[in-house]
Amino acid sequence: MRTKLTHLSNLIGYQVLDENGNKLGIASDYIVNTCETYIIYILMEPVASLNIAPGSRVMIPFEAVTINSGVFDAQNKTIQLRLIPEQFSGAPIFPAGQQLTPTNWEGAVRDFWMKAVRIGMLGTGCGVTAPLYKVAYATQLLGVKLYDGNKNLLGTVQDAILEPESGKINFYIVKPVIGDGLEMLTLGATNIPNEALLPGSTLTLVLLVDPALFLNAPRIGSVDEADNFALQSKMRQYWGK
Repeated sequence: MRTKLTHLSNLIGYQVLDENGNKLGIASDYIVNTCETYIIYILMEPVASLNIAPGSRVMIPFEAVTINSGVFDAQNKTIQLRLIPEQFSGAPIFPAGQQLTPTNWEGAVRDFWMKAVRIGMLGTGCGVTAPLYKVAYATQLLGVKLYDGNKNLLGTVQDAILEPESGKINFYIVKPVIGDGLEMLTLGATNIPNEALLPGSTLTLVLLVDPALFLNAPRIGSVDEADNFALQSKMRQYWGK
């Protein structure tokens, strides 16, 4: 059932379990580094027994799954972590409505979880010399509007296709405003404008390539078609023009 794990929308609402199979909470959202194209954190609504402030969400590195022998179970819609409830004492939390930028919250998150799980270098920053952050909630990206450089609406993101083993997101699935079907758009062909990350702003995406490439891109009939590896390879070549 691997394909059930490749659609970003499917992972929202999974139960999070401890190493003994007991419920820790619900994965209500994820934080995505859109320039590095990876999921970097799970946002979990905790069970009452963890004694975490009501209305808060616990931030857990996605690497607690990918490089720490965590397990995704598509059939039971669960994420099992190699952690026990006691390891969540004092865990970093996100209040409802927390802004992702500035990312001054990340240091405390990494410091806390480094004591319990292995964490790599991947974080909120983009891989450039100057400080740059293009982070978004998964729930913001599902339904986000895509524009060209002249602010013409091109389409709306319906879903995203990822590799569950690494958390890497390869494609947005976009419903164009013109014509039928859906398009597979690589994340590297888009950008989140800086102004869209300001408090109170609406998240948007801007196409970084010639709009003609988008308008003439091959179409698919459903999100499920995007799971085909041969088609994914073909679409990477297309957007690499």
